[in-house]
Amino acid sequence: MPIPESQLMSLSLYNRHFLITSLVALTALACQKEPSADPSQGTSAGTLPSATPVVPAAAATESDKTSADPPRADDSPEIATGAAAASAAPAANDRSPKYKATAPAAGKNIQGTKRSGDGFATWLEGTGPFVVGKNSSLRAVLASKKPYKCNEEYPYKLKLQANPQLGLTESTIRGMKISGANAQLNIPVVPKTAGKTTLRGKLYFSVCTDDRCLIERQDISLALNVE
Repeated sequence: MPIPESQLMSLSLYNRHFLITSLVALTALACQKEPSADPSQGTSAGTLPSATPVVPAAAATESDKTSADPPRADDSPEIATGAAAASAAPAANDRSPKYKATAPAAGKNIQGTKRSGDGFATWLEGTGPFVVGKNSSLRAVLASKKPYKCNEEYPYKLKLQANPQLGLTESTIRGMKISGANAQLNIPVVPKTAGKTTLRGKLYFSVCTDDRCLIERQDISLALNVE
């Protein structure tokens, strides 16, 4: 028996409704079963999964090591600087001129004729060089002999003869300095002209023991060359 047309239309609408309902249910079921990208954290709606590529464990370890341990200054070759570089440089490369410090030449001592007697010896002496226009080191010396000693209470003096070459007029110098058994009197001289000359004078002095004193005078002289 043929099915009326109205029944066929009702059946068709029912089938469409059934199919749509089934599709909706299946879609909902599929969404509930889809696993999240991170099991420990929920994925919020509208968030896209991360596109960061997965790095192998070996590569990640090497990268971490590189970033964790930056190059140290100790790993680079040592470069000497400053005083260390100067000391390390070969001596052959140093072409700077060498200067040796030289001490000034020591003056030469000269001694005049020595006069001696019972308990004493006396003379003139100097330390060269003797140069025109410069102070010269000249002195009268008295040395006592045991048991005598230089008399500390005697008024010592030296009478000098005039010497134009040495810039001296006839004069008397005092101020003998006594030190133990010896005494010394400095003579200020500034030579005026060059050449050989002789300084002459008479020394008045005294030496004593515990029992007696000697009062003496002696002519003393010193030959020298003025430059």
